[in-house]
Amino acid sequence: MTDQIEERPRAVIAALQRIARVRPTLLVLEDIHLLAEGALAEAATILQALTDEALSIVCVARNVDFPPRGILERYLVEEIRIVGLTSGHAD
Repeated sequence: MTDQIEERPRAVIAALQRIARVRPTLLVLEDIHLLAEGALAEAATILQALTDEALSIVCVARNVDFPPRGILERYLVEEIRIVGLTSGHAD
């Protein structure tokens, strides 16, 4: 079982590298604030391995103070904060 878990990030990295070398690629990681420690470590491994690839990555989280922020800081190009809409915005 452990071998399968360790193999998973390598397979994801290899697939994303192949795709990014063939065509423009956008990877969207949604709800990253929900990542548990194990998944967070895998995400960090994948991001590090894709550093030199021609690949755009959009990460979406509900708040700015969350554990994955530490692994994303070094790759951050732009941060866009979106605030919730109120009923007054619908008019």
